[in-house]
Amino acid sequence: MSDSNNKATWGDMISLLIKRFGNAITNPTFIISFVAVIVLGGGAGIWIPNWFGNDNESTLAFFKVTDLLTYGVAILSAIAADGLMDDTSTEKGAKSVKALALLVGLIAFILLVYGYKKSARDMSSGYSNLGTLFVLLLWFFVYANDEKYDDRQSPQNPIGGGTVEIGKLEGKGLK
Repeated sequence: MSDSNNKATWGDMISLLIKRFGNAITNPTFIISFVAVIVLGGGAGIWIPNWFGNDNESTLAFFKVTDLLTYGVAILSAIAADGLMDDTSTEKGAKSVKALALLVGLIAFILLVYGYKKSARDMSSGYSNLGTLFVLLLWFFVYANDEKYDDRQSPQNPIGGGTVEIGKLEGKGLK
């Protein structure tokens, strides 16, 4: 028989998602990286052609399904390879969050592909737009607790240089 204390509840999962959201929005490095790297840099294939003008501006949408599909699949692949394979979290509800991330990623992929197949004449699709939004939210929550966005001084790197033995301190500076 399994111990019910080891099972995560919906509350555990929601609590962990709220904690991740709080970590993300209070970390300027994370927010700047998200906007600069994921939205602007990663999404350059979406907005650069429109910035300089489409071949036929009157017939093409700003968010074309072909651009959104390739962008979304690239981000989902990175998340799958990096974020979902990481198994270091010991927080209660972490497995549930991963399962939710897998579900959201699958829904995003289905929306992107469906939007691609059922696009309007101007190459737009609300399904593709929604799928892209899901991809961005997924990236946001998967990487919200990633330590590479933390701005902490390592205890192994003392401020002011290397460690000095007390015997070498004579009031005349470092020798």
